[in-house]
Amino acid sequence: MTPCILSGSRISDTVFDPFMGSGTIAVAALRLPRHFIGCELNRSFIDLQHLH
Repeated sequence: MTPCILSGSRISDTVFDPFMGSGTIAVAALRLPRHFIGCELNRSFIDLQHLH
């Protein structure tokens, strides 16, 4: 995911993931450093994200 985020955004841009899943894109975006907004409907994935 890192190459996609790097090629499609600049430092301090906001990355949006409408299907967050386990939060892989969120972690990559925040490490690059980008702001991040994401959505997830499945509660089990939301609980999993708290483990990061």
